Amino acid sequence: MVGTPGDVVRPTVPRWPLTARENELGAITEVLDPLGPPGLLIVGSPGVGRTRLLEEALDSATRAGWVGYGVRAVSAGKCVPLGALAGLDTNAAVAEVLSASERIDGALAKLAAVTAGQPVLLGVDDAHLLDDMSTYLLAQVLHRGLAKVVITTRRGPSPSNALLRLWKDGLLRRVDVDALHRHRCDELVCAVLDGSVAEGCLSALWDLSRGNLVYLRHLLEQETQRGNLVEVDDCWQLRAEPNVSPALRELVLVETGFTAGPVWDVVDVVAAAEWIEHRHLAQLVDRQAIADAERAGLVTTIDDSGEIIVVSHPLYARVSLAQQGPLRTRHLRGRVASVLSVPDGDRRVDPVRLGLLWLDSDLAPNPVVFSEAAEAALARMDLAHAETCARAAMAADGDDRSRVRYAYCLALLGRGGDAADVLSEVSATVLDDDVYRRYVNARELTALSMLAGRTGQESPEPAAPRACRRQEQQADVIRALSSAYANDPAGILESIETVDYSDLDALGRSTFLATRAVACVERGQRDSVLDDVDHDWARLESAGDPLGIVIAVELYVRALVLAGRTAQAAAVTERADAALTGASEPACRLLSAVKGVTALAAGDIGTAVKRLRPAAVDLGESVVAQALSYRYRLLYAIAAARAGHADDAAAALEAVRVSGRVKADGDPVLALARAWVAAARGELDVACEAARTGVEQARHNGQLASEAMCLQTSALLGDTDAAPRLTHLATEVGNRRANDAARFARALSTGNGDGLAEASVHFEKAGELLVAADAAAHAARAYSAQGASGRTLVCTARARKLATRCGVRFLPALVGCAVPELFTPRQLAIAELILAGRTNRDIGAALSLSVRTVEGHIYRASQRTGVQGRRELASLIIEFVDR
Repeated sequence: MVGTPGDVVRPTVPRWPLTARENELGAITEVLDPLGPPGLLIVGSPGVGRTRLLEEALDSATRAGWVGYGVRAVSAGKCVPLGALAGLDTNAAVAEVLSASERIDGALAKLAAVTAGQPVLLGVDDAHLLDDMSTYLLAQVLHRGLAKVVITTRRGPSPSNALLRLWKDGLLRRVDVDALHRHRCDELVCAVLDGSVAEGCLSALWDLSRGNLVYLRHLLEQETQRGNLVEVDDCWQLRAEPNVSPALRELVLVETGFTAGPVWDVVDVVAAAEWIEHRHLAQLVDRQAIADAERAGLVTTIDDSGEIIVVSHPLYARVSLAQQGPLRTRHLRGRVASVLSVPDGDRRVDPVRLGLLWLDSDLAPNPVVFSEAAEAALARMDLAHAETCARAAMAADGDDRSRVRYAYCLALLGRGGDAADVLSEVSATVLDDDVYRRYVNARELTALSMLAGRTGQESPEPAAPRACRRQEQQADVIRALSSAYANDPAGILESIETVDYSDLDALGRSTFLATRAVACVERGQRDSVLDDVDHDWARLESAGDPLGIVIAVELYVRALVLAGRTAQAAAVTERADAALTGASEPACRLLSAVKGVTALAAGDIGTAVKRLRPAAVDLGESVVAQALSYRYRLLYAIAAARAGHADDAAAALEAVRVSGRVKADGDPVLALARAWVAAARGELDVACEAARTGVEQARHNGQLASEAMCLQTSALLGDTDAAPRLTHLATEVGNRRANDAARFARALSTGNGDGLAEASVHFEKAGELLVAADAAAHAARAYSAQGASGRTLVCTARARKLATRCGVRFLPALVGCAVPELFTPRQLAIAELILAGRTNRDIGAALSLSVRTVEGHIYRASQRTGVQGRRELASLIIEFVDR
């Protein structure tokens, strides 16, 4: 755009607010200061807002009484001397007979004459497209001080040496402008739309624009005009994914400056492959084109070695795929897959990636490639891709091994009916041992899936018996898993009674060890089995079966928490975390949820709520997820209730109810969730009754450890009748939790404050901080009833301090507990000075008291509370009062 002196470059549509450009605006302000730098060089990639900053500079100059003169260089004018600055060329008509210096002098004279001594800001957009004479004219303007200059140039193509020299000589201050960060991009969208914007909408706009303002603006205008971006209930939302329209594609091509040729061929290949190593890409396109594409910012590397190449912006990839069309994309993926399939020494290609590329290409189906891809995906619990590749392998060769693999994938995904249909076509009697074990796993997991209520079909019959009983033991351990999910410890023990561990595959061994641990803890049999957890995990890790580890970590943590081994449960999750490195997202989310269970047991309620919230525990559609999603919603309800979020907890319970998976007749965890939700609402009688229901359910199921847990909860909620049964269970179950719970219940039943305080200490040492806080609160109630004011205060302060560490503000036992006012304002002031490290003499001087008087205050307060020592007393007073 060419103007005359006094013109300002104006946008053709309303301007957007400037966001996250504080540094750039500061640099503009410095340039407009007479004592500031002579000029400013704004450098950035296409679309980051260079032009917008130049416009702001010209506007600021005009508001300050300057003459603003803005021009925009274009590629077509690069071969025309003074093309961009033609408005200053007074001798254009006789240019052929004048020297370059004469034309420059004429332009400088016109600039000085027109501005008539006023300060001038000369702005040049896209200065990398200037012709040499225009660049020289800018240099003369700066050297002679005729005007301040603001120049924008694109990152990538180098500016002329003359521009670089101006920067290096200090005549231009350089400012680099980048695309907006995510949170700044969100702020800008909200400001432009002048309202609240849904998170999903913000994410979609970010995913396509990546903070590039040109693309973001086009997307917003396009989606608003299409009626896809709408305001519903005072919140802007997208009805569907944004469209990469022809206009948007053309905009991207114009911004990048490439529409065809070797450089864009590089983008096509990388976009079709999604990512590719440099050594493979070099076999498909010209190496110089790769370098040119990287230099132009079209592709980039994402690893330290510089080997992994991706398209540098999501829109570039989307445009490339749209331009090339599906047939060319399939052809390019076939070329990539062919290159990847060629052995290259010790450097292995990811089989899953190869299989998916091959499947979505124009190459002939390859059952070997598909089978290897399916097995590799299974090994990392990537069930969706495992099913895709297993289905392709079965379609390619159709043998029983492929059918069993495909049925196994379907069963793991919870598609029991489809798995049963596939298995009905398998001749089980002719399978080799390894395939037959997987066949048994598939049939039993199919039965488990149907048990979860996801199909309307009847469960398949047990696997057909074989001459060798050893393979049939696989079915026994999967049935034990079903019993574990059904709260049936007796069923677990019955299923694995005759199982020989050495005859099982990796999944069978993991399931055997984990279900045995749960059954033994629940039934009070050989709690010492948990002493072998480290040894068992070593065996699980050596087996290298992600599904087995996912199943095992959930059940082991359940058993350890029931036994009161909270620290050991946390250690198991850390080992599982290391063992599942590289596993799929659903497997990692399940592990995160299990960590939430350990946090809940330890009293870290903030972490528990975060890891167990429904959005975080989206476990997918696997059969394991089907069996566990119900349980984890209940555990979230408990965590939310304990955090004081009664409405969220109640909503989680309601979600469980409407899901149709409520097992009200037999699940003690559901009863516990109802108990804590009622307690969060202040309905303690209802809460005790719900906990008692859990006791009866656990007893009916033969879950002795769960019964002890429910009785402990009932006692924590104020039930004084739990002691006899808990004392009996402590003998029968024999684990730490039952013993500590029985000790607590006995002290509660007799109102023994000292016993309750001691129980609180035991719970804290065991790592159950919130239970320790509850016990301390009950101790405070007992002391209050006895009139022991000092001990009441001590236990109340302890309960509140522990609760604060847990992220909890409400303890049911403190409801109605009268807390005495023991301390005078003078004693509070003394306590603060003690904590500050002051001596009694210093305190006396500060408060105008004698040392003896200070000592008297400390002595009397210590006598009332039963604590010893200055700092212990001061900590107690300050902790209590701060609450």
